[in-house]
Amino acid sequence: MSSAKPPTWTRRVFAALARSAVVRSIPVVALTGAVTTAYVLRPRIEPVFKERNIPPPGYEVPQHPDFNRGPREPFLMALARILVLAPTCSLFRIYAKYFNDFIVDGDLDKYLDNRKPGQGLITCSNHLATVDEPLLFSSLQKFTNVINPYKMRWGLCAQEICFEQGAFLATYFGAGKSLPIVRGNGVMAPNFKKACDKVRFGEWVHIFPEGRVHQSGKLGSDLKWGVGRLVANSDPDAPPPLVVPVYQYGIQNTIKLNKVTNQIESYMPATGLKFVVKIGDPIPIDDILAKYRKQKAEEGGNMQELTDADRWFYKEVVDRVGARLLEMEDEVKSEYGHLFPELTNSQMKAPEVATSESSVISTAT
Repeated sequence: MSSAKPPTWTRRVFAALARSAVVRSIPVVALTGAVTTAYVLRPRIEPVFKERNIPPPGYEVPQHPDFNRGPREPFLMALARILVLAPTCSLFRIYAKYFNDFIVDGDLDKYLDNRKPGQGLITCSNHLATVDEPLLFSSLQKFTNVINPYKMRWGLCAQEICFEQGAFLATYFGAGKSLPIVRGNGVMAPNFKKACDKVRFGEWVHIFPEGRVHQSGKLGSDLKWGVGRLVANSDPDAPPPLVVPVYQYGIQNTIKLNKVTNQIESYMPATGLKFVVKIGDPIPIDDILAKYRKQKAEEGGNMQELTDADRWFYKEVVDRVGARLLEMEDEVKSEYGHLFPELTNSQMKAPEVATSESSVISTAT
């Protein structure tokens, strides 16, 4: 169990600087610079975005020499990712660790760095804020992993928010390893296959099973099937992917949403907050994955249509993820409740997993 550390002189200095309007404007300036840089490289980057990242039959996927995960990208694409990831993640990391009290219970790097060759990684967490995904993964890993374009996570972002608001944002989010998702298209949506391919190539994908922001900190009751499809489409010749649950609390206070309209009230992040992030052990899926693949083979192995075997497996995976996240929620309440007076010890009902074919996949909004 981790405990909150008393403020050091560095934290006090940064807290004082946080009150300065000039210092608080630095993130905006730096992000603008990162977006501008990505836009300048856009003519060289866009053709890479448009290429399908699916090798043809019989094609041996080239591996990165230092990190045996996924296809090697062109140099300019990797450079563009570094130019976006380095300043963006640095700002989120400084904000989380020096302007606030960031408490981490667990070690994500040991799962990221110690996987077997070809083994994918899927992290699943509750969704508290519009900025929780970049804030979390800028701060949970060692910095060399954060700015490494071959090790940083792939995230999912609503297409109408991240990729249809002009060339600047589309280029920025694309270079930052975000994949566009059309919300409401269902778990078998064609563009979700790109996320499945990342796991199949042994890369890391983060997903929010709730599919939307719940700022209360209580896990949503309607979890989506996206994580089940990610596991189902993993490489059968590689070790099963690691499914790592992550529960967070406190990040919802960074940027508040209106409780009625669910719109952002202010883009200026608050400071002096406490964040708690608990990283759980991988959820066991080997038993049901072997059973699923056997059933799928009996059905003919069609991965493009939703079958009874798919429905059963997706629900089983999401049930296990939901149950573990609820357990971690109770653990955070028990261990860190004294830091958050609003946390109660009330028991919650287990989440009811979506059972229809039109259930929306998880997105990072």
